[in-house]
Amino acid sequence: MRFGAPAATLPVLPAGSRGASAEPTGNRMAPERRRWFDRQFVPGHQPDAIPDLVERLRGTPLRARERIAHLPAGVVGERPKEGWSPLEHVGHLLDLEQLWSGRLTDFAAGCPELRAADLENRATWEADHNRSSPEAVLDAFEAARHGLLNQIDAMTHDVMTRSARHPRLLQEMSVADLLYFVAEHDDHHLAAVTALGQPDRTRPTSASSGSE
Repeated sequence: MRFGAPAATLPVLPAGSRGASAEPTGNRMAPERRRWFDRQFVPGHQPDAIPDLVERLRGTPLRARERIAHLPAGVVGERPKEGWSPLEHVGHLLDLEQLWSGRLTDFAAGCPELRAADLENRATWEADHNRSSPEAVLDAFEAARHGLLNQIDAMTHDVMTRSARHPRLLQEMSVADLLYFVAEHDDHHLAAVTALGQPDRTRPTSASSGSE
């Protein structure tokens, strides 16, 4: 199976230039968002789930472009009172690609435990993604994700059947479990981007900013 082909790329339009509004109708309030570190993950995904999970991972850069393009003017690089701006959430996905790639390398090397993440997210706080253009951050994320997909594509069936201990969750995680974990992490931060574009709803705070 070939996993590396990227999804079609949408251009990044000027913020707020699309006709569809990201704002909610009426006075509906979004439910309180889950903290990433409060999430629990049930292991057990098998290698036959990998193609489906890869499709989720392949689509994330395209969805990130679409979300950023829908944001009102002035919101893309604006931090709320706590936490990250929409662009920093996308930048965080970029920052974590190195970790996901490293963990796939851990599986290939037969490591009993996956490498740990920086739970303080210093890479994202220090990257100053808000000083970069949305196009630069999105293009870099798309390129990094393409590299991750190529790495998955190169994995042998033997590697895809391996498991290793997750250092924070303290449970065994298969390759498919890790890819599910990454896909959920993608969605968590894209949901934060959406929420930040909807001023009538409760904005995410630092509590919603998660690492691995």
